[in-house]
Amino acid sequence: MADAIFKQCLDRVVTDIKALALTGVKSYNVVTRWMPWDSYHFEEGITVHPAKEAITDGAGTAGRDDIGYGCQVTMVQANHSDLTANMNQHLQWQESIRKKFMNQRLGAITSVMKCTVQVKDVPIPKAFIKENYLTHALIVRAWSRETRG
Repeated sequence: MADAIFKQCLDRVVTDIKALALTGVKSYNVVTRWMPWDSYHFEEGITVHPAKEAITDGAGTAGRDDIGYGCQVTMVQANHSDLTANMNQHLQWQESIRKKFMNQRLGAITSVMKCTVQVKDVPIPKAFIKENYLTHALIVRAWSRETRG
């Protein structure tokens, strides 16, 4: 049985981000998870995890619907209490990821017509505030036209 379309989208986003070879990000720190962190685990890198799906009323065709699979890309980087540390690098990550996916297809996932990109706020859990991490997120929404029924 093939993976769910949503899972295929998450995996493809990870693959494409790894291929960008972003400065300061090791490929093993670009991963798919349910959430960017849990109560015991918080580290630098990029996580791709499910975000809310978008289901459009009236979009699609007579027999197909447009579904937007939200792939949240959360970027985490230590700033060591320096409000300007790594700013340029972090903004370059965001820019490179946006350019990679905005209005593009998503690899060989044939049902995905295009991707859109939105900025997402990322609240840092209280347990990690003292650790001085810079976080930012983008939602890569993969728009898939799927058969009803």
